[in-house]
Amino acid sequence: MDPNHGASEDGGLAFLLLADQLSRWTKGSGARVEDYLARYRSLHHQREALLELIAGEYFLRRRDGEAPEIEEYRARFPQFADELPIQLELLDMMADGRLDTNVIEGPESDRAVVSSVTFDPGERFDVICRLGIAPTTVSYLAHDHLWDEPVVLKTVRRASPSQVAMLQREFHRRRNHGHANLAAYHELIAAGERWFLTMEYVEGQNLFDFVRDDEDISPAGGREHSGRGWLPRLRHALRQLVGAAASLHRSGGVHGDIRPSNIVVSSTSRLTLLDLGTPVDYRMGTLPRADVRRTRDVYMAPEQYDSGRSTPTGDLYAIGVVLYEVLTGEVPFAGTWTEIGLAKSLLDPPDPRHRAPGIPDDLADLCVELLSPVELKRPDPDRVLARLGESAERKNRESATARSRELFVGRHRELEEVRSLAEPCQHERSTIVVVHGSEGIGRTTFLQRAAREIRRSSGAVVIEAGCSKRELVVLGLWDQIAHSMVGELERRPEVDLASLLRGGGERLSRHFPAFAELKAFGEGDGGNVMPPKFPHADRRRGEAMETFVRLIHDLSSRHGLVLLVDDLEKGDDASTEALLELFVEQRVPRLLLVASVRTEELVNASFLKTLGRGLREDPSIARCHSLALGPLSNDAMGQVIASQLERGEESTRRADDIAREVAGNPSLVPLVGALHHPRETKHVLGAGVIRSLDERLTRLSAEERVLLETIAASREPLAQRDALELAEITTHGRRILARLEHWRLLRTSGPFPTDPVELYHPWIRLHLLHGMSLADWLVCQRRLEGRRVPTRQPTRSPNVTPPRC
Repeated sequence: MDPNHGASEDGGLAFLLLADQLSRWTKGSGARVEDYLARYRSLHHQREALLELIAGEYFLRRRDGEAPEIEEYRARFPQFADELPIQLELLDMMADGRLDTNVIEGPESDRAVVSSVTFDPGERFDVICRLGIAPTTVSYLAHDHLWDEPVVLKTVRRASPSQVAMLQREFHRRRNHGHANLAAYHELIAAGERWFLTMEYVEGQNLFDFVRDDEDISPAGGREHSGRGWLPRLRHALRQLVGAAASLHRSGGVHGDIRPSNIVVSSTSRLTLLDLGTPVDYRMGTLPRADVRRTRDVYMAPEQYDSGRSTPTGDLYAIGVVLYEVLTGEVPFAGTWTEIGLAKSLLDPPDPRHRAPGIPDDLADLCVELLSPVELKRPDPDRVLARLGESAERKNRESATARSRELFVGRHRELEEVRSLAEPCQHERSTIVVVHGSEGIGRTTFLQRAAREIRRSSGAVVIEAGCSKRELVVLGLWDQIAHSMVGELERRPEVDLASLLRGGGERLSRHFPAFAELKAFGEGDGGNVMPPKFPHADRRRGEAMETFVRLIHDLSSRHGLVLLVDDLEKGDDASTEALLELFVEQRVPRLLLVASVRTEELVNASFLKTLGRGLREDPSIARCHSLALGPLSNDAMGQVIASQLERGEESTRRADDIAREVAGNPSLVPLVGALHHPRETKHVLGAGVIRSLDERLTRLSAEERVLLETIAASREPLAQRDALELAEITTHGRRILARLEHWRLLRTSGPFPTDPVELYHPWIRLHLLHGMSLADWLVCQRRLEGRRVPTRQPTRSPNVTPPRC
């Protein structure tokens, strides 16, 4: 076989060369990496294989007693100058026993090694230390000077399109997730060649220290039956952990890396599930094959251990391993990686009661069931929570909310209008539909249903995207369009993508990472390091954008294209300018753009202003339609609310009453999700919504309640930083804002501390003011009257105690 052809697609050449390298070094005739490069020409174009050979040589030299220097390898292979320090330090730590699979924790003497790898995220952040390291990602503790608080920065180790695309999808999945036990995601940032996320930093102790009581630990590491003080703490922590995983699963995601180093418990007993390791590819449900070889460990489920396939049941298996370790002080299986993998796939775990007598039977049985090698035999999260004592009330609330989100009523006339406009995708002239309505009226839900209906009735290619103020990325909307287009084209095998690309696939994938995953783009695109994202006007970026626009033009010409964009008013200027170019400059035929805009922002949306000027100069640019979404009818609202209540005649009457109260505004529907009270004999207007608000507000912390009351008492909009300072919230302010926004109690207009924050609906303000005592109201007024716009600059020396990095 010619070594320069074949074998590369599945990593076959890399495997053969690594085996040859190991054999030669074992026999004492070690070959240098340059020898392989001279013999195998194709190796120059296989970055992953070449990196593995370099790491293999470094490891084998260490094994033989040498002390190779990282700088030597950076000089020999300058094309990997950025990747090699992290890659080789990871090998050093593994060899020295200083690496706990995912998170680096070691004595003071190790900190110099950890800190030697630099990461420069820009002037806004000061990196304090590295928190975690994984095959494709690195997590750092940093101080955010803009918010004057510690944050976690999570970045890819190498800015290849495939790795950046995974990071983007992780952010898109998690940015609006407001679960109390999941770390909050703040922003996605592209700064030069660096892509990274900002996440909430949680200080606390690990799960074992939280549960552990020294008096309850036997000398062998297991739990003595005489001590039971740790059981309530363990059950409380497990309920939070399983609830966090279940929330991820309900939103269509998986965690894929649940282990002790990703679990932190704060001083208030709040457990937070972090994600400092490799981001799971939510769309594919897999990790890259190269990463699977490096991340196998005792917390992986058998199916993930073998193939890298991440599933919700795999998360439950990992929770079972964590529970087993807490109960017994040991993991269920030990040995070599091969032995562990075989044991997981073929055997039930050893009964934890044999290793630690006195363990409660219910926890021992639950642990064994979670660790079943058969996926279908593992209990689902709801059953686990019920066995841990979770109340049925919370389950009913979450089920009711899920039912209301799946239900779509009303808007049939508006849907039919959009669907009929999609039919003329067969006409040459393009169409723009602006869907507008007030906040909470249901614009996002309407666009999602419209996309489903158009796919069902039309042969056009349908792409869904949205704008977000929390994506600090030039042309961020177009990155989302790329992700949606990749998924759509993979479902449309009849689309001849190769002919549409005209050889521009590699250029496109290097600037819009999602495209690297399309097979038609050729091999190796995912391995190329991406050029700088800024400035967006550079020549190569412009060429990639031209290729993207041409792809849309040709795709629309052949098949018809429907592009649905949510929250267009939140898009960056570069994104909206490029979107406008499709109509004004390119005159893309057979294109239907459906864009949603808040009614309050119609006069300020730059896209609409520029489009209006263009239409006045040349009305043939596109046909334009305006579609206003108003309140739902009482009958439609009654159906939505009834879906959240228990079935029965009383619930139907109550749903009708509440529908009249909310006056057709869907934004108030989530407030009645927990309403299971019997109907009162005498109905008072607004009583249903008020009871629902009361029920929701009672679940808030004192800080969250004070923040809402402060905003309600203000006569003018407050900046986010001002609102937090007036409420005397000094830590986790952004997390509190995100949680209240997720619950639709308030809304923010952007990611910066100077962006305003306001209550989600006037009902909430009236209810809060009505419930405040005169003394509390006067305190709020004194604070507001004495408020001054902060002139101080955030401190340059963060008051953060670094963990043992």
